[in-house]
Amino acid sequence: MKKINVILASLTLFGLMTGCGGSGGGNKNTSENATNESQTAEPETSLTVAEDNVATQDPGKQIYITGKISYDGDDAAALWINGKPNILAPYGSVNAVSGSKDGIVYAVGSDKQATIWKVEGDKIEKIHIANEYSYIDAIYVTEQGDLYMAGSEGDREELSEDDEIQDYWKSVCYWKMSGTKITKMPLKSIKGWAESDIYVAPRAIWASPNGKVYVVGTMEDNNKSRHSAGVAVLWIDGVGQILSEGKYAVAYAIDGTRDGDIYIVGNVGCQAVIWKNQTLQYLTKDTDDCIAWSVFVTDNGDVYAAGEFSKKNELNHAAVWKNGVMQLLPDGARADAIHVTQEGDVYVAGTTSGGAIRLWKNGKLQTLTNGGFYTTGIFVK
Repeated sequence: MKKINVILASLTLFGLMTGCGGSGGGNKNTSENATNESQTAEPETSLTVAEDNVATQDPGKQIYITGKISYDGDDAAALWINGKPNILAPYGSVNAVSGSKDGIVYAVGSDKQATIWKVEGDKIEKIHIANEYSYIDAIYVTEQGDLYMAGSEGDREELSEDDEIQDYWKSVCYWKMSGTKITKMPLKSIKGWAESDIYVAPRAIWASPNGKVYVVGTMEDNNKSRHSAGVAVLWIDGVGQILSEGKYAVAYAIDGTRDGDIYIVGNVGCQAVIWKNQTLQYLTKDTDDCIAWSVFVTDNGDVYAAGEFSKKNELNHAAVWKNGVMQLLPDGARADAIHVTQEGDVYVAGTTSGGAIRLWKNGKLQTLTNGGFYTTGIFVK
């Protein structure tokens, strides 16, 4: 491996990998047990609520949104539950959220190391699954309750002497967690790219009913221009293949159907795109600056994508595509994450250009949260 300048996962969400105007070592499987802080201390029974929040309740639903928030003069990882932001980790990051059939909600990210926050009612358990300077970018929960997570591990020994996070080894991977047992698998590099140049994003992992594990991401050469450096990649059970290259290409999210169709969204050049079974389709015209950040496929086969849209040199707008047809959302610069309920209600989390958090239900603005920076995920139960 080689040393690189670190780009933390939480920063890639602001378009550092897009190039547009919009905002594993070895092949051996490893198994270990999760470290659960509640085994040596009482689980947290109260949630820290930030101020300056205005929320509209949605009767009968619990809405979970992950992201960054301004807190105590700095920023922190936060989980909004029905509009109330709860601080998970000062100076940490929370990158995605999902849930199981039995009602447990899982948020993932990094609190100095790869971390799962397990939420049951008003209790939160913090579970560490990897070494220091590792982080989790994405999570998928199967019907059986197994957790699949994608991210990377770093080697603390490669930090500079002044202990600043500037240089370290990075190995991208995914984990499967069943109970407390964790199995790690590397995401193999292809075409000679170093593992340290590979990035995965929130919503970037999906496990099919037949047991295959899909992860999407981007290989990026930091020595090249933003419009030529990116290669979108799909890994199936850890083996990578190119989705698109030539123009700058980024893959951000994946979802699939019971029949095995897979849908991946991102951007090629400055156009929002979707790959269905690795076949590229454009969601926007080449005169637009657009990104698709998130995808959700319903049980009846409707395909939703969320992202941002703008004409060249104009302001960004939050956008949702349903089966390729775009709808712009009010009062938002970007739509970061999308969730569709069994009843067909469409929930979208996003951000204004000024950094305020937004929630839309069926295209209508539902929640305003002041003081937030950006959102990374949404789950509704």
